[in-house]
Formats: sequence, structure tokens, C-alpha cells
Amino acid sequence: MFPVTDDARDVVAALERYMATGGVHIRTNARVTALSVHPTLLSGVQVALGGETIPADAVVLATGGASWPRTGSTGDGYDLAAALGHSLVPLRPALVPLMVEEVELARSMQGVSLRNVRLTAYRGRAEEIDPALTPTADFGRGCGPRRPPKGVIESRMGELMLTHFGLGGR
Repeated sequence: MFPVTDDARDVVAALERYMATGGVHIRTNARVTALSVHPTLLSGVQVALGGETIPADAVVLATGGASWPRTGSTGDGYDLAAALGHSLVPLRPALVPLMVEEVELARSMQGVSLRNVRLTAYRGRAEEIDPALTPTADFGRGCGPRRPPKGVIESRMGELMLTHFGLGGR
């Protein structure tokens, strides 16, 4: 979700102000190796962080996904949640950016966001696509039993943001 300013840093700033007001202690660049719940202890939760254990009244486990390990989203959070007894559904791709070959063109339009745009992924090369096959409804995973027109992989209506490397969504 983006704020009115279309700047994700505003969301981070708002969360930091809220946590500072609530007296939340933040640790960065620290890998949590285990979480355990102890209802009989005053703190209730124990967080194993490297070589130390930190007591806490509550923990927010934000997994960050498992799609891009270089960014820290290794999937460890899912293992932590499962160890606490949470049930997990199988992971599958969600919103991901698309990189384009025309990087200079993308850079020239960086930051432009569009609403009510239909993005359709086709099988094959652009010059082979028949524009008459462009769907007018959503097709693809999670869109029900309808089958997409020949050559269409996925088609969705939504918001699109142009980035320095290609396309992003909201």
C-alpha cells in the first residue's frame, strides 16, 4: 500500500514515529534464530538473537517473503512461525517487478504511476502478438475456471508504476 505521496519512505517514517511513541526497541541487522512462547514467564516470549535471548511482551513476525534472499527475504520467518505451531499454506509468487530490456526508456519514465491499466503477458515475441487477442477480463492463477485466450499467460487490471528498471505494481 502506498500513501498519497507515492513514497514508501513516508510509511516507514510513520511506523518509526508510532513505535517510538510506544517505547518499542528496534534491533537491525540481527538474525532471529528462534522464538518461543512461555506463558508462565513474565515476558511471555523469548527471542533468540545470535548468542543472546531477549525477553519480550510481544513479537511481530514480519517474514518478508522468500523470493529474494539478497534482500533478506530468505523464508526464515516461515520456519519460525511453523515452529510456534502456525499452519502455513504453500508459497507461491505474488506481486513482483518486471524488468525490461529498454532500461533507458524505463529510466526516463521512472516514478510515473497509472491507474486502471490492463497488463497482459503473452507467450512469444511482441511482433507475433495479435492485438485482437487482448483480454477484457482478468485471466490467470486465482481468476476462476475461465481459460485465457491462446497465447495469453496472465492478464490483470490494476495500478502500474514505472520504475528505473521496468514495471512495478500496487
